[in-house]
Amino acid sequence: MSSIQELGKIIAKARREKGLTQFQLAGAIGIGRNKISLVENGHVRAESDLLHWLSKCLDLDLNVLLALAQRLPDKHLEERQKLTRDNALLQQKVLELESQLLKVKQQKKQVILKMEEIKTALLDLQSKL
Repeated sequence: MSSIQELGKIIAKARREKGLTQFQLAGAIGIGRNKISLVENGHVRAESDLLHWLSKCLDLDLNVLLALAQRLPDKHLEERQKLTRDNALLQQKVLELESQLLKVKQQKKQVILKMEEIKTALLDLQSKL
């Protein structure tokens, strides 16, 4: 069995274990169902960005998927693991920044509401003069 076929079997098994259809998985990733079918059946080599999303959706080790898809030799395993760790740190930073952005948006809404209150109060005061 080729590494591409092995990769397809791993992806299909993980998808079934998650209780997802090919259509549901494809929709979650934003690709066509046919692409999932081709990858699962070992007819095409999945690109690294697709492997990234498959690893996220199916809780699979990205290093394993990349190794099978790209037939990377084991001597590069340490480098791939470092890249995976770096990627995880970057994803954590993105989540932190998204959280900070949400807080800023909430603060902005509060400021706008306060400005509306002040505007209303000024208009009331102006109408009394």
